[in-house]
Amino acid sequence: MTRHSIGSWSRRLCPWSPKSASAEPCSPGFCWDGGFQGSLACKPEVEIPNGHRNDLSNIICNGGFHLVFEECTGIPKSCDPNQ
Repeated sequence: MTRHSIGSWSRRLCPWSPKSASAEPCSPGFCWDGGFQGSLACKPEVEIPNGHRNDLSNIICNGGFHLVFEECTGIPKSCDPNQ
């Protein structure tokens, strides 16, 4: 859960969702994954280098990288090389 107040949430469809789908509120940095095969959940809006989306539209990192999140928001920030 993010620390944003519900008042700062907005109803934005993810770019891959059909325009005819309805959107639920998501915190900043997230969009609603709606439509026929959508997960019907808030998903990270922006793609990150060395990452891709799985079949549930979650961002996962390519092999040899690990996901780093923004501390307060939970938004995926980067895929950093494994040590």
